[in-house]
Amino acid sequence: MTFEKSIPRAVAVSVGRASPTKSSPLPGETAVRRDLIDAAVHEINRLYVTKGLEAARGVGDYVLRTFFDGKTQNFHKRGNKHVSFRKLAEQDELRVSYGFVWKCVAFVDQLKVLPHDLANALPVTHHTLLLPVHDEKTKVTLARKAVRENLSKRELAVEVRRIRKQKSNGGTRRGRPPTPPIARLLQSFGRVALLARSKDVAGKDLDDLSPEQLRTMITETERDLTTMHALIERLRRQLDDAPAAEMGHASL
Repeated sequence: MTFEKSIPRAVAVSVGRASPTKSSPLPGETAVRRDLIDAAVHEINRLYVTKGLEAARGVGDYVLRTFFDGKTQNFHKRGNKHVSFRKLAEQDELRVSYGFVWKCVAFVDQLKVLPHDLANALPVTHHTLLLPVHDEKTKVTLARKAVRENLSKRELAVEVRRIRKQKSNGGTRRGRPPTPPIARLLQSFGRVALLARSKDVAGKDLDDLSPEQLRTMITETERDLTTMHALIERLRRQLDDAPAAEMGHASL
Protein backbone atom coordinates (compact mmCIF):
# COMPACT_ATOMS: atom_id res chain seq x y z
CA MET A 1 0.00 0.00 0.00
CA THR A 2 1.48 3.34 -0.98
CA PHE A 3 1.20 6.32 1.32
CA GLU A 4 -0.42 8.58 -1.27
CA LYS A 5 -3.14 6.07 -2.15
CA SER A 6 -3.98 5.22 1.45
CA ILE A 7 -4.97 8.70 2.63
CA PRO A 8 -8.64 9.60 2.06
CA ARG A 9 -9.18 12.92 0.37
CA ALA A 10 -11.89 14.24 2.59
CA VAL A 11 -10.82 13.74 6.22
CA ALA A 12 -9.77 17.29 7.10
CA VAL A 13 -12.24 18.87 9.53
CA SER A 14 -12.18 22.55 10.39
CA VAL A 15 -12.86 23.26 14.07
CA GLY A 16 -11.10 26.54 14.70
CA ARG A 17 -7.53 25.35 15.12
CA ALA A 18 -4.89 27.60 16.57
CA SER A 19 -2.18 29.06 14.37
CA PRO A 20 0.90 26.80 14.20
CA THR A 21 4.02 27.93 16.04
CA LYS A 22 7.63 26.83 15.97
CA SER A 23 8.09 23.76 18.17
CA SER A 24 10.43 20.88 18.83
CA PRO A 25 10.02 17.67 16.81
CA LEU A 26 7.19 15.36 17.78
CA PRO A 27 7.97 11.81 18.90
CA GLY A 28 9.14 9.89 15.83
CA GLU A 29 8.47 12.84 13.53
CA THR A 30 11.88 13.20 11.92
CA ALA A 31 13.31 9.71 12.42
CA VAL A 32 11.65 6.30 12.38
CA ARG A 33 10.78 5.09 15.87
CA ARG A 34 10.26 1.35 15.57
CA ASP A 35 9.08 1.12 19.17
CA LEU A 36 6.28 3.63 18.55
CA ILE A 37 5.20 1.91 15.35
CA ASP A 38 5.09 -1.60 16.88
CA ALA A 39 3.25 -0.34 19.95
CA ALA A 40 0.76 1.53 17.75
CA VAL A 41 0.00 -1.54 15.62
CA HIS A 42 -0.60 -3.61 18.77
CA GLU A 43 -2.77 -1.01 20.48
CA ILE A 44 -4.84 -0.09 17.41
CA ASN A 45 -5.57 -3.77 16.79
CA ARG A 46 -6.56 -4.17 20.44
CA LEU A 47 -8.82 -1.10 20.45
CA TYR A 48 -10.63 -2.00 17.27
CA VAL A 49 -11.67 -5.52 18.17
CA THR A 50 -15.29 -4.53 17.62
CA LYS A 51 -16.52 -1.93 15.17
CA GLY A 52 -18.21 1.18 16.50
CA LEU A 53 -17.86 4.84 17.29
CA GLU A 54 -16.21 4.35 20.68
CA ALA A 55 -13.57 2.08 19.17
CA ALA A 56 -12.91 4.61 16.41
CA ARG A 57 -12.66 7.39 18.99
CA GLY A 58 -10.22 5.28 20.99
CA VAL A 59 -8.00 4.77 17.96
CA GLY A 60 -8.05 8.49 17.17
CA ASP A 61 -7.21 9.48 20.75
CA TYR A 62 -4.36 6.95 20.91
CA VAL A 63 -2.80 8.17 17.63
CA LEU A 64 -2.94 11.77 18.82
CA ARG A 65 -1.33 10.95 22.18
CA THR A 66 1.36 8.71 20.69
CA PHE A 67 2.49 10.68 17.66
CA PHE A 68 1.15 14.23 18.00
CA ASP A 69 1.33 15.22 21.71
CA GLY A 70 -2.45 14.86 21.91
CA LYS A 71 -3.08 17.89 19.69
CA THR A 72 -5.25 17.68 16.58
CA GLN A 73 -3.58 20.79 15.13
CA ASN A 74 -0.27 18.91 15.11
CA PHE A 75 -1.90 16.06 13.24
CA HIS A 76 -3.47 18.31 10.60
CA LYS A 77 -0.34 20.42 10.08
CA ARG A 78 2.36 17.78 10.38
CA GLY A 79 0.76 14.38 9.80
CA ASN A 80 1.86 14.11 6.17
CA LYS A 81 5.53 14.56 7.12
CA HIS A 82 5.59 12.50 10.32
CA VAL A 83 7.88 9.64 9.24
CA SER A 84 6.95 7.17 11.99
CA PHE A 85 3.22 7.75 11.59
CA ARG A 86 3.54 7.35 7.84
CA LYS A 87 5.25 4.00 8.37
CA LEU A 88 1.97 2.62 9.72
CA ALA A 89 0.83 2.38 6.09
CA GLU A 90 3.48 -0.31 5.50
CA GLN A 91 2.57 -2.52 8.45
CA ASP A 92 0.90 -5.73 7.27
CA GLU A 93 -0.01 -6.58 10.87
CA LEU A 94 -2.31 -3.55 11.13
CA ARG A 95 -5.87 -4.95 11.00
CA VAL A 96 -7.53 -1.72 9.90
CA SER A 97 -6.67 0.34 6.85
CA TYR A 98 -4.27 3.24 7.20
CA GLY A 99 -6.94 5.48 5.70
CA PHE A 100 -9.30 4.46 8.49
CA VAL A 101 -6.70 5.50 11.08
CA TRP A 102 -6.76 8.99 9.54
CA LYS A 103 -10.55 9.04 9.73
CA CYS A 104 -10.46 8.03 13.39
CA VAL A 105 -8.41 11.13 14.19
CA ALA A 106 -10.85 13.23 12.17
CA PHE A 107 -13.66 11.70 14.26
CA VAL A 108 -12.00 13.13 17.38
CA ASP A 109 -12.33 16.61 15.88
CA GLN A 110 -15.90 16.00 14.79
CA LEU A 111 -16.97 14.69 18.18
CA LYS A 112 -15.89 18.00 19.72
CA VAL A 113 -18.42 19.74 17.48
CA LEU A 114 -21.42 17.42 17.82
CA PRO A 115 -23.38 17.24 21.09
CA HIS A 116 -22.66 14.00 22.94
CA ASP A 117 -26.15 12.49 22.63
CA LEU A 118 -26.32 13.41 18.93
CA ALA A 119 -22.90 11.95 18.18
CA ASN A 120 -23.76 8.67 19.90
CA ALA A 121 -26.99 8.39 17.92
CA LEU A 122 -25.11 8.28 14.60
CA PRO A 123 -23.38 5.16 13.24
CA VAL A 124 -19.77 5.33 12.06
CA THR A 125 -20.91 5.36 8.42
CA HIS A 126 -22.87 8.58 9.02
CA HIS A 127 -19.98 10.17 10.90
CA THR A 128 -17.76 9.40 7.90
CA LEU A 129 -20.20 11.11 5.53
CA LEU A 130 -20.17 14.24 7.71
CA LEU A 131 -16.37 14.60 7.74
CA PRO A 132 -16.16 16.72 4.53
CA VAL A 133 -18.69 19.23 5.96
CA HIS A 134 -16.41 21.92 7.39
CA ASP A 135 -19.00 24.41 8.65
CA GLU A 136 -19.81 23.46 12.25
CA LYS A 137 -23.43 24.69 12.23
CA THR A 138 -24.12 22.86 8.97
CA LYS A 139 -22.54 19.71 10.34
CA VAL A 140 -24.76 19.79 13.44
CA THR A 141 -27.85 20.56 11.37
CA LEU A 142 -27.22 17.60 9.06
CA ALA A 143 -26.54 15.31 12.00
CA ARG A 144 -29.81 16.33 13.68
CA LYS A 145 -31.72 15.78 10.46
CA ALA A 146 -30.14 12.35 10.01
CA VAL A 147 -31.25 11.31 13.50
CA ARG A 148 -34.66 12.98 13.41
CA GLU A 149 -35.62 11.57 10.00
CA ASN A 150 -33.72 8.30 10.44
CA LEU A 151 -31.84 8.92 7.20
CA SER A 152 -30.12 5.98 5.56
CA LYS A 153 -26.47 6.15 4.51
CA ARG A 154 -27.53 6.88 0.93
CA GLU A 155 -30.03 9.57 1.94
CA LEU A 156 -27.49 11.37 4.12
CA ALA A 157 -24.92 11.19 1.31
CA VAL A 158 -27.40 12.96 -0.96
CA GLU A 159 -27.95 15.70 1.64
CA VAL A 160 -24.21 16.21 2.12
CA ARG A 161 -23.61 16.47 -1.63
CA ARG A 162 -26.46 18.98 -1.94
CA ILE A 163 -25.09 21.16 0.87
CA ARG A 164 -21.50 21.03 -0.42
CA LYS A 165 -22.67 21.92 -3.92
CA GLN A 166 -24.54 24.94 -2.55
CA LYS A 167 -21.45 26.05 -0.63
CA SER A 168 -19.19 25.65 -3.66
CA ASN A 169 -21.57 27.73 -5.76
CA GLY A 170 -21.73 30.46 -3.13
CA GLY A 171 -25.41 29.81 -2.49
CA THR A 172 -26.63 31.35 -5.76
CA ARG A 173 -24.83 31.35 -9.07
CA ARG A 174 -23.68 34.74 -10.35
CA GLY A 175 -22.36 35.84 -13.71
CA ARG A 176 -22.54 33.92 -16.96
CA PRO A 177 -23.70 30.29 -16.85
CA PRO A 178 -21.04 27.68 -17.69
CA THR A 179 -20.60 26.77 -21.34
CA PRO A 180 -22.10 23.33 -22.08
CA PRO A 181 -19.57 20.67 -23.15
CA ILE A 182 -21.21 20.32 -26.58
CA ALA A 183 -20.76 24.07 -27.17
CA ARG A 184 -17.09 23.87 -26.19
CA LEU A 185 -16.67 20.96 -28.62
CA LEU A 186 -18.15 22.94 -31.50
CA GLN A 187 -16.04 25.96 -30.62
CA SER A 188 -12.95 23.76 -30.85
CA PHE A 189 -14.08 22.46 -34.22
CA GLY A 190 -14.58 26.03 -35.38
CA ARG A 191 -11.00 26.86 -34.46
CA VAL A 192 -9.78 23.82 -36.41
CA ALA A 193 -11.80 24.91 -39.43
CA LEU A 194 -10.32 28.39 -39.19
CA LEU A 195 -6.80 26.97 -39.15
CA ALA A 196 -7.63 24.72 -42.10
CA ARG A 197 -8.34 27.81 -44.21
CA SER A 198 -4.95 29.23 -43.40
CA LYS A 199 -2.41 29.40 -46.24
CA ASP A 200 0.25 28.15 -43.85
CA VAL A 201 -1.53 24.81 -43.42
CA ALA A 202 -1.99 24.14 -47.14
CA GLY A 203 1.43 25.44 -48.11
CA LYS A 204 4.62 23.73 -49.16
CA ASP A 205 4.37 21.23 -46.28
CA LEU A 206 1.91 19.21 -48.38
CA ASP A 207 4.62 18.56 -50.94
CA ASP A 208 6.66 16.79 -48.28
CA LEU A 209 3.94 14.25 -47.47
CA SER A 210 4.12 10.74 -48.90
CA PRO A 211 1.11 9.20 -50.70
CA GLU A 212 0.55 6.92 -47.70
CA GLN A 213 0.49 9.87 -45.32
CA LEU A 214 -1.95 11.70 -47.57
CA ARG A 215 -4.26 8.69 -47.77
CA THR A 216 -4.20 8.31 -43.98
CA MET A 217 -4.95 11.97 -43.41
CA ILE A 218 -7.83 11.90 -45.91
CA THR A 219 -9.34 8.79 -44.31
CA GLU A 220 -9.11 10.18 -40.79
CA THR A 221 -10.46 13.58 -41.77
CA GLU A 222 -13.41 12.06 -43.67
CA ARG A 223 -14.17 9.90 -40.65
CA ASP A 224 -14.14 12.96 -38.35
CA LEU A 225 -16.32 14.92 -40.77
CA THR A 226 -18.82 12.06 -40.85
CA THR A 227 -18.97 12.18 -37.07
CA MET A 228 -19.53 15.95 -37.13
CA HIS A 229 -22.29 15.60 -39.75
CA ALA A 230 -24.03 13.08 -37.49
CA LEU A 231 -23.77 15.55 -34.62
CA ILE A 232 -25.27 18.31 -36.76
CA GLU A 233 -28.23 16.05 -37.57
CA ARG A 234 -28.76 15.37 -33.88
CA LEU A 235 -28.76 19.12 -33.24
CA ARG A 236 -31.28 19.64 -36.05
CA ARG A 237 -33.61 17.00 -34.61
CA GLN A 238 -33.31 18.58 -31.17
CA LEU A 239 -34.16 21.96 -32.67
CA ASP A 240 -37.15 20.53 -34.53
CA ASP A 241 -38.47 19.04 -31.29
CA ALA A 242 -38.03 22.27 -29.31
CA PRO A 243 -41.18 24.32 -28.51
CA ALA A 244 -41.72 27.22 -30.91
CA ALA A 245 -41.54 29.75 -28.07
CA GLU A 246 -38.02 28.61 -27.17
CA MET A 247 -36.67 28.59 -30.72
CA GLY A 248 -36.75 32.32 -31.33
CA HIS A 249 -34.60 33.15 -34.33
CA ALA A 250 -32.27 30.15 -33.89
CA SER A 251 -31.50 28.26 -37.08
CA LEU A 252 -28.85 25.94 -38.47
